[in-house]
Amino acid sequence: MIPSEEPASEQLQRDTQTNSLANEDSQESHFPDSTKTGSEDANESSSSKNFATFNDGNQFTDEDLVTEPELKTLILQYNPNVMKDIIKIEKGVENFFLFNGAVYALSKAEELVYLNNETLDILASKKAIVRFQYIDYSDEIQDLILRNVVIRPVGLKADMIKKVKIACMRASALSLIMHISKRDQIIADRIKSNDLSHWIMNQYFISESGTVMDVNNPKQLPAIIKKIDNLSFESFLESRFKLFPELFVGILNILGKRSGEPYIETFSSMEVKEPAHKVIQARGGLSILVEAAPYFSFIRTAIHELASTETDSHAPKPVRSELETIVDLFGLIARNILIDILPPEQNQSIDRNSANNFPSYLEELEKHPSFSSSGGWDGAETFLTIFRSIIQKSTTLSEARNEYLIEFILKENLKSLNMKFEPVLIRYDEFNVDLTLQEILGIEKKTLFSKFLDRCKTNPELIYKLERRANHGIYGIQLLFRENLPNGFIENRKKRNLLHSMARESGIKNGIYEFLAEVPLNHPDRVRLVQEQLKLSKSISEWEKDQEEERIRKENEAKGLIKRFLEWLLSLFGIAASVSARRDDDRSDDNSSNGSKDKTYNRNPKSDKSNETVAQKKSVGVYGGPKEREISIPTAVQKAIDFVDRSNRGIIWLDDVVSAMRSSQYTLTKVSDMMFYDKQRRYIEIRALNDIRHVFIRKELESDIDWINNSIDYLDNSTSRNPEFQALSQQLKKLL
Repeated sequence: MIPSEEPASEQLQRDTQTNSLANEDSQESHFPDSTKTGSEDANESSSSKNFATFNDGNQFTDEDLVTEPELKTLILQYNPNVMKDIIKIEKGVENFFLFNGAVYALSKAEELVYLNNETLDILASKKAIVRFQYIDYSDEIQDLILRNVVIRPVGLKADMIKKVKIACMRASALSLIMHISKRDQIIADRIKSNDLSHWIMNQYFISESGTVMDVNNPKQLPAIIKKIDNLSFESFLESRFKLFPELFVGILNILGKRSGEPYIETFSSMEVKEPAHKVIQARGGLSILVEAAPYFSFIRTAIHELASTETDSHAPKPVRSELETIVDLFGLIARNILIDILPPEQNQSIDRNSANNFPSYLEELEKHPSFSSSGGWDGAETFLTIFRSIIQKSTTLSEARNEYLIEFILKENLKSLNMKFEPVLIRYDEFNVDLTLQEILGIEKKTLFSKFLDRCKTNPELIYKLERRANHGIYGIQLLFRENLPNGFIENRKKRNLLHSMARESGIKNGIYEFLAEVPLNHPDRVRLVQEQLKLSKSISEWEKDQEEERIRKENEAKGLIKRFLEWLLSLFGIAASVSARRDDDRSDDNSSNGSKDKTYNRNPKSDKSNETVAQKKSVGVYGGPKEREISIPTAVQKAIDFVDRSNRGIIWLDDVVSAMRSSQYTLTKVSDMMFYDKQRRYIEIRALNDIRHVFIRKELESDIDWINNSIDYLDNSTSRNPEFQALSQQLKKLL
């Protein structure tokens, strides 16, 4: 739990480049806070290992629930009103699917009137219901709350239960990310005030009497070693909540990204608030948790902890992160343990001031037989494992920080390209490097410039041309943002050859012709794009004409004065000298391999489609009648259709539309005809249900797999048990 007295700091300004972190799979981490105090049993700190048997979550299986007749038999011994709570539970699951997997719609155990915890446990053991949990983040109290929910889908199927549980795990993970956001702000504040080490000791190393332990006191070292487990994220979860093992493991799998699924997909159906989004972004697309040992995870270091931007100079300043502070603390503990367990003549040789000796401390402790659990140091093995891991991760952190600072230098030198439509030449002697950063990195300017050239050549957003001098190699680079090339080509007639050459050198095989393209008829900004394409096409024609004139001029210069005079003389008598066929090296090369790429903007897309057969899935409905019967739907009817559409998440029951209008002017048949013959052809009629209940869906939803799956889940778990729900569900399943 984050202490309430901590002021929330303003989020540090970020100018991050995450590619350097993404290449480091074992990148550094920092540690979650904990509420453990000295009054708690020290053995409790290792209780997270009780979950080690549930390593990957595959041990958890769900079964179909008992049917309604069996359920009624089970509850005969209870108050008859218990069935009201059962219906409430089923309605909660129905609403869960109705609101696209919203866990807050599930029935909470404390909200039930007639079912107490003991009865719920009995029913769960009889497979009548399922008990589960999720962690919620309250904006009001700015803290985490554990919600106990009860699940019984009307469909009774195990896969429906699994979907609800997965949603609970994801909601819990997202709530914890919100909690981490607040913690990130506290860490940033502590780093800025230079008291992070003191804060860590206050959070994790409190004695039984409630005072902060002293790592320099040899008598307290065994107790400090016992509390190392407090630093783990698993310990934090256990200190706050009594979680079901399945939820516990699910949270770790999501935050540790063990499935490899990107967070953008994991939380695609949920609202990710800005603080949570910043936490994910600050980890550079990597997992939020980093495992240092089995069931001992840390929170990955945020990118903004690598360097501070709040400096007098424009350049960022490297700062000591939480991970490095923890490594220093471990090193201090290891050094003091060695001084305590080694004979006086040996401990005099220990270097007491250098962080470079941390690996040697670790090696010495691993060799010493007395430093073990059997030797009176309970938790010694965990200490050594974690110490080894965080030394490695701090090395990675240092490398990532250097990459971050290098990226900053390179970005600063690219700022001159902003809003430029002609190439910018960056020379070695004009390459800007902050002297302080250069000294911190220990890299020569020449090496940094070489890295800059390599980044520019591999950046897909840039086009470039290297500038060379004879016998001197590369002295500079011409740069332009790729998206500015068309406008640059239009506006800079004298530099069109250079721009075309830059594009080809940057891997754009067809050069400027690559930017000629068709504009789709339904594009929202079609008018502007067509105008841009016309301007570009005209500029290319002018450039080709200039090229031809230049070619003829050079040919004439090569002929000599006498030959040109003779050709002029012959022309007076109407005799024209043969002229060689027009050449266009650039386009002839392109056309030979690409089939006249420069003509693509005049191609008819229908001609391409006529040569291929596209297999299409058969529709489950019918939309649109003959054109002569097309109808424009009146405003009043359209409002009613939209209302029913929103209320039922895309399912438009025709009788609901008529009821919503409350007018005798519109009958079922009349409204049905309006939707079927809609001029805009927006709706599909599911005719297989006409004998049961008329229904339409929007045309675009027929190909929306997510909507189809969610609708099927809702229809199969609706408490209404209407026959049209089952019939529609069967029709939608045909689309999968």
